[in-house]
Parts: sequence; structure tokens; C-alpha cells
Amino acid sequence: LLPTLVTAVYGWIFGVVIESGQTLSPGRIPSLLDAFCNGLGAFIGAIWGLVLVRSFRGSFKAVLIHVLRNQPTLLLLGYFLLGVLANSYFPFDVTLDVSAVWQNIKRSQLVPFQKGVHHYWFELLIEKGLIFAGIGYLVLTNLQRLWRTTGAGVAWLLCCALVCAIETGKVFFAGRAFYAENIMIASLGALLGIILLPSLSALSWVKRRPEAVWFALVLGFLIYLELSPFDWIVLRDLPERFSRIEWLPFKAYYSAEPLSALFDLQKKIYSSIPLGFVVMSLPAIKVASSPRRKAALLCIVIASAIELAQVLLSSRIPSTTDVII
Repeated sequence: LLPTLVTAVYGWIFGVVIESGQTLSPGRIPSLLDAFCNGLGAFIGAIWGLVLVRSFRGSFKAVLIHVLRNQPTLLLLGYFLLGVLANSYFPFDVTLDVSAVWQNIKRSQLVPFQKGVHHYWFELLIEKGLIFAGIGYLVLTNLQRLWRTTGAGVAWLLCCALVCAIETGKVFFAGRAFYAENIMIASLGALLGIILLPSLSALSWVKRRPEAVWFALVLGFLIYLELSPFDWIVLRDLPERFSRIEWLPFKAYYSAEPLSALFDLQKKIYSSIPLGFVVMSLPAIKVASSPRRKAALLCIVIASAIELAQVLLSSRIPSTTDVII
């Protein structure tokens, strides 16, 4: 009982800190009732956690360790799916109101590419096509480890069903709609991943330096996310661009709409997690005397270099906030 009470007290203190911080945030009104509810929620969560830990301490831990040791790619598959779900449903404003769902359905596009060619389709191809190429490859890999006779067709059908389920689920979230082109692009991306990636991963130079290949892929994807749409400036605008650098950390977040700031924060954290992972796996880092310290320094250098490169883009504003995140 004592650990649950201590957890409740920590939850209440954390709630008080959050509510106190709201006195400095535009449009927010601090409330002691909210802090009390935070403490109550922490108490309920602690009780449930205590029950679950005691019930599954042995079996769940053993199963989890066994799965991660034998099929570690499940962790990467979960990471990809988490990003797709967050991007599709954020801010998770679920609506069960019939009229709201009907409005989402009416805004949906059942015919692919009905409105012609758009400039954002290249971003759609990168963000959905490439992500689902990785998902398709991971689904195929894990299915073949469970059932060696599983073919590419079964993996692709499973990916298509997953894509359809995610896209259909959008109609139950406020402000979202169903788009058939998303299904087509994601399904084709999964198909390409299932067909091409096994052959690419079997190449001799990939097998010799897998850590370097992963590092290059993750770094390339991070550079794309941070520097797109690559609208380079002319050199005469460079002094003005340097004057727009945000040196004060989290300055932009202070006046931003909270949900937009939260989405930007989670997107940057999500996209940077693989960088730390692949940097830590590099042979030169692993044999170093202080591998974590050197990996952290290398990540800081990479983040600073990418952010500094945004000086050359007219649509980006470099900031210390992004480097910190």
C-alpha cells in the first residue's frame, strides 16, 4: 500500500508543478482540482500497475525477453507502426458523434488522385511509401521466422489490410478523412519493400557493413525531414537569415498553440531516436573508452550541423530548441 500512496503523492506534486507552469502560459488557467485529479490518476495507475506486475512478473518478462532476443525486428516494426498511428490520428480527438463521422465521410476521397497532381505528393511518397516499404519488409521477415513457408503475397495482403484499417479509422477522429490515394501509395510502398529489400539486404557489401548502411539510411531520412522542401536562398540573403536564428531555447513553443507544439515535439523526438540507436551501434563507437559519451557528442554535432544548414532555406528557421530536442 505504501508504494501506491507515495506514487499518488508524486503524481500530485507533478500536477502542482504543471499547474504552476500554466501561470506563465498564454490561454491556460491553473487549477488545484486538476492537480488533485493528477494525483488520483497516479494512485489508480499505481494500483493497476501493482496488480499487473504481481500477476505477470514472471511469465510476461520471460515471454518479452524471448521475443526480443529471437525476433528483435518486432521492436523496429512497433516503432514504425507507432509513428504511422501518431501521424494519422494526432491529436487523438476521438468522436463518436454520428454527424461528425458523417462529415468526415463526406470529406473523404474514395477515388484515388481525384483532384489531380499536387506538390505534396512527393512528400507523401517519401513519408508513406518509404515507411511502409520498411513495414512490409519487417512484416515479411517476422512472418517467415514464425512460419517459414509464408510467402510475399501473404505479407503484402496483411500490410494492405493494415493500411485500410488505419485509413478507415480516420473517420472516427475529428477533422480527419479517408483518402484512397494514401492506401494506394502505402500499399505500393509495402509491395516494393517486400520485393526489393530482401534482395538488397542480401548484397555482400550490406552484409559486411550493416551498421554503416543503417547509419546512412537514418541520417539521410533525418536530413530530408529537416531540410525539405529544399527551397534554397541566394547568398545575398545570408546575413538576414543568420539574424533570424532563435537562440533562446523553446521560444517558439511559448506562444504556439499547445497541440501544435506537442505534435512538433513528438515528431522531432520520434525521428531522432533511430539516430542515437545507429550511432551507438557503429563499430568505432562501440570500441571507444566512453561509447555513450562519444555517441552523444556525435549526435549533437549532427543535430547542430543539420540545424545550421537550415540557414540556407527560406522556409526554415534554425533554433537551439531543435538541437536540444
